[in-house]
Amino acid sequence: VMPTMVNCFLFGAMGGSVLGLGWVALANSDPSLKNSAFSLFGACWLGVLLSGIAVIIVHVYCPEPAKKGDKEEDGGKKAPPPSTSEAWSTWQVVAIILIAGSFDTFGDTGNRFARNTILTNRYERARRPVVNYALMASNIISIFIGQQIVMKTIKMRGFMQATGLWCILGNVASSVVQFALLAIINFDTQQTAMEVFICVWLISQIFGFCSTLAAMFLMPAFVPPQRRGQINGLRNSLQAFINSVAPVALALVYQTGSMATVDRQAAVDRAGITCLGKCGAISALAFIGYLPILRFLPKPPPKKDGDAQEGKELEVPRPLDYYDNVTWEEWSLLSLELRMKIQRMRSQKGMEQVMLPWSTWHADREIAGVILETAPSELADLRRFHTRMMANDESLRQLMEMNSKYRQGLVQNEANRARHDRNKTDMGRWIVEYLDDAGYDTWELMPYLYKAMIMAAFPPIDTLDEQVDEVQTVQDERDILLRFIRVLDLHTKTAEITSTDVAFTAYAGGSDHFGHSAAHHF
Repeated sequence: VMPTMVNCFLFGAMGGSVLGLGWVALANSDPSLKNSAFSLFGACWLGVLLSGIAVIIVHVYCPEPAKKGDKEEDGGKKAPPPSTSEAWSTWQVVAIILIAGSFDTFGDTGNRFARNTILTNRYERARRPVVNYALMASNIISIFIGQQIVMKTIKMRGFMQATGLWCILGNVASSVVQFALLAIINFDTQQTAMEVFICVWLISQIFGFCSTLAAMFLMPAFVPPQRRGQINGLRNSLQAFINSVAPVALALVYQTGSMATVDRQAAVDRAGITCLGKCGAISALAFIGYLPILRFLPKPPPKKDGDAQEGKELEVPRPLDYYDNVTWEEWSLLSLELRMKIQRMRSQKGMEQVMLPWSTWHADREIAGVILETAPSELADLRRFHTRMMANDESLRQLMEMNSKYRQGLVQNEANRARHDRNKTDMGRWIVEYLDDAGYDTWELMPYLYKAMIMAAFPPIDTLDEQVDEVQTVQDERDILLRFIRVLDLHTKTAEITSTDVAFTAYAGGSDHFGHSAAHHF
């Protein structure tokens, strides 16, 4: 969804450019209107009119959904308190994205200024409409390439580390490329290197989009759900302010060259070099501003993939009681072996297993893309873990013991039973809220069809007898794991397709820069 929206924004920008060029061409065809205020600024008023119509349409047909109150609808139970995402380090990340992102926006303005102003003023061929259309269309290709680069890096390094890395690298590349454009202007005294200028500029566009996309995807993971609208509004306001001020500041510098009366072209080149130097320096400031962000991002432990890693002792990074209220974001960054060790140690000490709350769909909507994006690798890791466990009878006995303690706790402890019932209610509410939001709002009209889809998605791996059966032997546990692995394979294939299609859906409410678990013990 998000890439499609971005492409629509870009096609809209291209359409606006075509309308403007057509207006000027038609108006100038009349000698009495040539270069008049009507021919030059009439297109602006047309743009204002179309923007006003768009505002009215959005206001009428795209109302914001009603916000949920602080209390649940049934029982008057208060919503859970804010998670540890409101810790001081979290707000440091938000502050870094806001401040360094503002510098990043200024640097991106320099990229546009290099194409719209410096390129067209310096090279006569760049003023041809076909060249301008090609450069505007290249934005779509640049965004696609930037999106693919960020996606591939996320798959290789994980969501947090990949997005934080590209916040830094994108600005490094933007700064270097802007200084490279500066060098081209300085040494291309014969004005024959237009193609080289454009190629270097395209590199700047691609990496500029990488940093913008990375910051856009990283922000919702750190802002508490109840503050996301406010923080996103603040970020968009800062970007709008920079996008308004930066072109004026650059134009004031550039006009010193265009107003020169002696050796005007050399003066214009010097002004262009000054503009690019300032934008390159500001992109370097964005790079410096983003540098501390990696220190605050959760770092996943090394993956324990394959038999070569087996036997190595995993170190639990925090006290066991720390995981009483751990968030999904932090828990999912731990390897499955480490999660299992934490659960086993807690069980041995008489502590409850780590229980991640179902929360609400309203709270999870912003990170839905992250959940889907990490699902294929999570499911693959779980499959590898269970495959190794099936070959180890001692591991199977430990799993049986842990599951047995969990079931006994439900039977013998009233508080555990109450929690279990509450989680069943929360799970049902989450599923219904997701179905309604995702367009499957006919579940109430066609219950048996939806029952069939749920049973097809989760075929039975145990006897359907309305009770949780106690596993008696190691072989029984192995058989259940084998059937579970087959279900994992089914969902892995589905998740790979779904995450590719809608991985960025949850971030569709982010920046307007381009358009102004499998089992309870894991």
